[in-house]
Amino acid sequence: MLLTLASATHGQGENPNTATIAIAGPMSGTSVSVGTQFQAGVRAAIALETDGTLLGKKLIVTEFDDRCRANIALSVAEEVVRQEPKLVIGHSCSTSTLATAPVYAAQEVLQITPASTDPNITELGLKTIFRMLGRDDQQGQLAAQHILEHFPEARIGILRFPTSYSIGATEEAMQVLERAGAEIAQMTQAVASATSYLEQVLLMMEANVDVVYVVGGVLDIGVFTRQASMLRADFRIISADSLISSTFPSITGPEADDVMFTFPAEIDNQVSPERFSEIAQAIYQHRNVEARGYALLSFAAVQVWIEGVNRAGSFAAAEVAAAIRESTIETIIGDVSFDEKGDITTDYPNFTWHIWRDGESHVME
Repeated sequence: MLLTLASATHGQGENPNTATIAIAGPMSGTSVSVGTQFQAGVRAAIALETDGTLLGKKLIVTEFDDRCRANIALSVAEEVVRQEPKLVIGHSCSTSTLATAPVYAAQEVLQITPASTDPNITELGLKTIFRMLGRDDQQGQLAAQHILEHFPEARIGILRFPTSYSIGATEEAMQVLERAGAEIAQMTQAVASATSYLEQVLLMMEANVDVVYVVGGVLDIGVFTRQASMLRADFRIISADSLISSTFPSITGPEADDVMFTFPAEIDNQVSPERFSEIAQAIYQHRNVEARGYALLSFAAVQVWIEGVNRAGSFAAAEVAAAIRESTIETIIGDVSFDEKGDITTDYPNFTWHIWRDGESHVME
């Protein structure tokens, strides 16, 4: 599970001459593209934002694979804290972050997640955790508002999975829809990582739904979307941030076209074109990925930490966390600030609509 790409004293306490940054996320499996983006963003930020050192300490990066599974993530967290890192970038899946956050907090390790959206993460009352994007309740609200505006007379289907991520977003959406008097014609919960979702497709077709809001893993939604197309289902599919992964069109092929999902806005206009080009090149050099999505959020996470360390003049998690909350921080994704819970505030909405077309995701106008 440990992927160490730079030398570190493992399991032997802190080296006084180094500061370790641990990246924890899916480095294998169906969500590996997220882990790859984490790696690219973190390493590019260190290369461009520092000379390889911070407060006189050499920066070391270690990488851990949690496969987006909470039980594996908990074992990873126990291994991570033995390195006595100054920062953890991760995890990705909300269940993994929920499992690990108390471990890092207890060991006074600062944690910044570029991807976990479960509201419960920042409701834990931990002062040393931050996230770089919005929450599932915000995604659910946005989805419901879109359905009410664009499908005012629609019969609505909800497909969810037994994860806090999926349940949180869909519950919020259903509450907004029901308060507005919209008809939820079919709500069903499926098992994650199934080989087929034909049963769920047929349930939606039998209920004559016009639009399906589905939140879950990208692989599962990809299979559902492909099978819906095979059965010539005529409902529209909309989803949430997991669909940013290129895994989605690789599973569905052309059936990905016109599938909408919520994700943070593309923010390459927050810096000069020259600066963005420099960052894009650095990100691509490190993992051959584009400067978007979780790569930019991971880059920004490192910027936030560096600024916090410089403000505090210390690596101590509590001091850095307090310094981060002091005032706005300039990052690649714009000026950001954080509330007492660790939730992010930006000058633009936390989420906007994206759409897949011809194998590429695009921000909707």
